Amino acid sequence: MGGTPLIGHEKSVVAVAFSPKGNWLATGGKDGTVRLWDKLNPDKPVIVVQGNTGEIKAITIDRTSRAYSWSRI
Repeated sequence: MGGTPLIGHEKSVVAVAFSPKGNWLATGGKDGTVRLWDKLNPDKPVIVVQGNTGEIKAITIDRTSRAYSWSRI
């Protein structure tokens, strides 16, 4: 069983969400970054959001796949 490893977070990934159609993956890590990945081109994230203080504990993608949100709670 294998797949393409997602390279980018500097610390552990602790939050993951798939889009409803499965073509996007959002990840949040202990490094305080949020990354959005395209299933068809997983070599690098499409979007990287930096500047959060503390780890990302939860992440969601809405049912339209047009918005995502995260929490540090």
